[in-house]
Amino acid sequence: IKMMIVASISMLSGFAIFYLFLSSVITPKTVLLLYSVFSFCLLMIWRVLYDYFFGIRKRKPKVAFVGFNETVASLVREMKHSSYFGFTPLVVYDPDPSAGHEVAATDGAIPFISDQDEFVRFIESAAVDIVILAREKSFPLAVRQSLFSLLENEVGFFNLPDFFEVVTRKIPIGSINDNWLLSHLDAQGRTFFSIFKRGFDLSFSFLMLVATAPLW
Repeated sequence: IKMMIVASISMLSGFAIFYLFLSSVITPKTVLLLYSVFSFCLLMIWRVLYDYFFGIRKRKPKVAFVGFNETVASLVREMKHSSYFGFTPLVVYDPDPSAGHEVAATDGAIPFISDQDEFVRFIESAAVDIVILAREKSFPLAVRQSLFSLLENEVGFFNLPDFFEVVTRKIPIGSINDNWLLSHLDAQGRTFFSIFKRGFDLSFSFLMLVATAPLW
């Protein structure tokens, strides 16, 4: 849709230029029309082929969530309704369900499991590619053992804030806590930057002061 809009605007703009400014010199309106149509068609063919071999037609990684909150619900809804995310949510394991609130929060788009043994059987039988750890509490021993066993199958593990940021290019405000802040703040190795920034601030301020002195 965006490509169609841009192609139409470009073609109309080209016609406007020839009609308003160059009509007495050159009038390649037919060439412009043919170029617009062929370039748009060829570009669409290229995009379709690229998408077929490298895009969303590839098998989407299957994701399992361990733990549930509003950030998980938001991710599940986006994955289900927006194909460009490129992930398939399989299941949410929530050992502390809240009277069906999870299903309502995700529009029933994904199954929920609260039984530990059932979840263990599920992740061992399903071809899970990525596990998202959204639960801050410690996991039961059987669940931990099953999660560790997935490492042999090259399953990737992410904590929820990092995965959310990678996929949506946003920071999950609801999942930020003290631990997240501490892991993302780095007060070391900034001496050179601080000296450089202070020197730049003083130099630039002095130059601006001299340049604007007549106004003062």
